[in-house]
Amino acid sequence: MLPGFPNGQFLLVTRAAYDAIGGHEAVKAAVLEDVELARLVKRRKLGLRFRYAPEAVSARMYRSFGAMWQGWAKNLALLFGNPLALAMWRLLDLALLVGLPLLAVFVYARATHLWLCVAVVLLWVRTLWRFYRRVGKSNFPAGDCLLTPLALPLFAALLYTSWFDHTVKKRVAWKGREYPVTNR
Repeated sequence: MLPGFPNGQFLLVTRAAYDAIGGHEAVKAAVLEDVELARLVKRRKLGLRFRYAPEAVSARMYRSFGAMWQGWAKNLALLFGNPLALAMWRLLDLALLVGLPLLAVFVYARATHLWLCVAVVLLWVRTLWRFYRRVGKSNFPAGDCLLTPLALPLFAALLYTSWFDHTVKKRVAWKGREYPVTNR
């Protein structure tokens, strides 16, 4: 996956660079044509920069949950190298974030090994720190970042759906149309 990835709504290129890569004709078979355009620009060393500028631009990509689901399911398998493995890692994150405190309470209630309870709590704190250190790099507001564990099952389901559509069905749906997957 690219460190950041292009968003077609704000992908700006010079006419010379656009013509040099063959324009949209060069990526007409791609499901993620904006990402493919950026890859061509980068591969041909025509200059590529990413800028986070929430004060400069904004857009509403999806107007409903169904549209959001379909859009992300279309894209995620292409944006992440191994979406199934990533889905499993995010479910493991969820299991540790929820399960370790429950295990600590269970161990404490037994009161046979207090050191074990402390070890479980320390493992949970380390898991929280690792998780929020990663999520904090997203540039989202702190309140949104705090809520991200609630989104882990949704993200895992989206990753699985995207993998399934691209790998098994070999078709993706977008805005009422189906496209064969050709750029996997």
